[in-house]
Amino acid sequence: MEANFEQSSKPTKFSEQKLTPKELYQAILKQWKWIALSLAACLGLAILYLAWKPYSYTREAQVEIKDEEDSGASSALAMFSDLGIGQATNNLYNEMAYFESPDLMEKVVERLGLQTNYNMRVGLRSKVLYGSSLPVTVTFESLPSNIGGRFKMNINEKEEIYLSKFRVKDENVDFSQSKPFHFGETIVTPLGKIKIEKTPFYGKDKEALGEPVEYKIGVGRSSMKGAVDAWLAKLSVNELRKEASVVDLSVIDGSPRRAEDVLNALIQIYNEEWIINKNEIALASSDFIDNRLESLVKELGEVDANISDYKSENQIPDLLTSATINLNEEQNSRKELLELTNQLQMAKYLKDYIEQNANDSRLLPVNSGIQSPMLESQIATFNSLVVRRNSLASNSSEENPVVVDLSAQIEDSRNAIIYSVENQIKLLSSSIANINKEKLAFEKNLSANPEQARFLLSVERQQKVKENLYLYLLQKKEENQLNQAFTPYNTRIISRPNGDTDPTSPKPLTILAMAFILGLALPIGTIYIKEVSNTKVRDKNDLKGLSMPFLGEIPKVNSRKFDDKEHMVVVNPGNRNIVNEAFRVVRTNLNFMLDEDNKCPVVMVTSFNPGSGKSFVTVNLAMSLAIRGKRVLVIDGDMRRNSSSAYVGNPDTGLAQCLSGKVKNVEDAIVRGNLHENFDMLPGGKTPPNPTELLENGRLASIIEELRNNYDVIFIDNAPIQMIADGRIFSTVCTNTIFVIRAGLFERGLLPELDNVYRSKEYSNMSLLLNGTEGGGSYGGYGMNKSYYAQND
Repeated sequence: MEANFEQSSKPTKFSEQKLTPKELYQAILKQWKWIALSLAACLGLAILYLAWKPYSYTREAQVEIKDEEDSGASSALAMFSDLGIGQATNNLYNEMAYFESPDLMEKVVERLGLQTNYNMRVGLRSKVLYGSSLPVTVTFESLPSNIGGRFKMNINEKEEIYLSKFRVKDENVDFSQSKPFHFGETIVTPLGKIKIEKTPFYGKDKEALGEPVEYKIGVGRSSMKGAVDAWLAKLSVNELRKEASVVDLSVIDGSPRRAEDVLNALIQIYNEEWIINKNEIALASSDFIDNRLESLVKELGEVDANISDYKSENQIPDLLTSATINLNEEQNSRKELLELTNQLQMAKYLKDYIEQNANDSRLLPVNSGIQSPMLESQIATFNSLVVRRNSLASNSSEENPVVVDLSAQIEDSRNAIIYSVENQIKLLSSSIANINKEKLAFEKNLSANPEQARFLLSVERQQKVKENLYLYLLQKKEENQLNQAFTPYNTRIISRPNGDTDPTSPKPLTILAMAFILGLALPIGTIYIKEVSNTKVRDKNDLKGLSMPFLGEIPKVNSRKFDDKEHMVVVNPGNRNIVNEAFRVVRTNLNFMLDEDNKCPVVMVTSFNPGSGKSFVTVNLAMSLAIRGKRVLVIDGDMRRNSSSAYVGNPDTGLAQCLSGKVKNVEDAIVRGNLHENFDMLPGGKTPPNPTELLENGRLASIIEELRNNYDVIFIDNAPIQMIADGRIFSTVCTNTIFVIRAGLFERGLLPELDNVYRSKEYSNMSLLLNGTEGGGSYGGYGMNKSYYAQND
């Protein structure tokens, strides 16, 4: 490698060095052991989690919600469609909300006994016991439904039962058992009286595996509200497709069989509740028809009696034949009047019925016979609200906010119906009045008809209306009874509860993949953050902005191979490891920088920071020259610390004593051939109280000049230049200066200041040496292959 000897008078511009992908890769490669450890830890935790996490299974079912027109139970409304009374269609989202209602789930919990849960430890994992895997059942005979608890149950081969670890309302409760319990006994415990009994599956799982019939089972009893909330959290109700009235029901549970049973029970109880609600509407319609028939029978009897009495009193024969001739042209008007009168009577009756039951939560009749689609829709909505309100009130109380809200909605709906009926009455009355006007105009032309005929016709008309209405209601009564007898379910099962045999969670591949990614991300992320936030000089690339000549770089030394880790001599004859080669490169570059005409160059080695490795560099660089046959002297110029002196045992006699005059002949203070036959050292000696004053007393120049006659190269290990003034004093007798900065210690922000020191020419022939680089360093852009130099490492 050739040293960088170019100098420039232009100010150097320093730019912030960004972390390159190559640098990040090298930093990651150096920490491969930590990355491997992180991977092993994360994968180990993932495997442990997979071994501990209980299995969860998903079961799904799809059901179609039928429209009212497809459901026979809706006929309580449909049978009056010929009078204009329509029918309400099912709202899919309302039915989905009912599937998720606590009331419905509470009935499921009661039917399946889901308040009690059983589990058993299999390895690290807790297994849910249910169905064929449940060997015993526990009956809580006196525990209130609003209290929960749990306990442990151990059963040995003798079928002796031991109970322990009772918890009631999440608090531990002491329970002492003096003797074993047995199946079928009533046991008094902190959870009340319980009874433990075998199931038909007791012992079969153990016998199949050839194991002793012993069980350790955890039994948990949830409060009713807690069980309902837990199962609602496991239930998911979604619309399958927008264009289809199909609901997708899914349950996630540790037992696939229990999840299927919950879905089946949910659908079954939903259908049962739906039929009950529809039958209530049908019964209300039946009561209305019966009441109206009873009233019509009485009215028809009165009309018949009036006609008979009138004819007897006035001796009037049958006028039907003569009246037919006179009223042929009136026939069409009478028919229309009949229909309107029928509707008017029904409207008045409906109004009276609503006002008489204004404060009652009864259902309204749906067979009013009034040809008003809006009124029929309002009655259907009213009945739906009443059914929901009565259902909620029976399960809670009248003060329930939902019940109160529904009552308010019912009152508003009732007022709207009354308003619509009154409008219909006005409309019908107006129509009847118009027809009557036409009839009166016609009757004026029938001046020959007697008054008696007119009276009889009027009475007979009423009789005809009531007869038609009576026959109509009789027909609807039969239809209503048939509808009650043949009410199908509101749902059709599209897909019965089913699912994969593999558990939904945990997912081994997903968890292991996440653990693998996390195992890589944690250390790599830490390394990245550390490197990005690192403001120290890392390698030669960070020094590109300096105009100072670059002497070379020394890689970090593996100090574990040395007994004295603070005073390592790494340069040895014939050693070709990477550190020796690095010092050889520095030695070669230094030879280029030294003045060949100078009889003995004096090289000062200094730095900005303590701990930069000046003494290590000085001693080993001197050793590399000594091995080449150069007579080398190292002077420990840092008399405060005497770092280089430690390589020869820190003698008390040294430079300080020579400068103070205690040692007249400097040759007497030199330690000769301790490290190598060509390597001598002038230690610092006993630390004086005033090192700077000694250096300034004028003896230093004469001592150095005297020593230059005996050596080829003299190195001075000096103190950091920013801390004390010794460096400037030594620079007066030095021909060259090596400035050592340590990778990972020297702040990049100080590089401009270092460049200013170089440009100030305060130190002679100043050059830079980078010490302690990672990964062997790089020379001339070519990375040093560590394995190539490892033969003598």
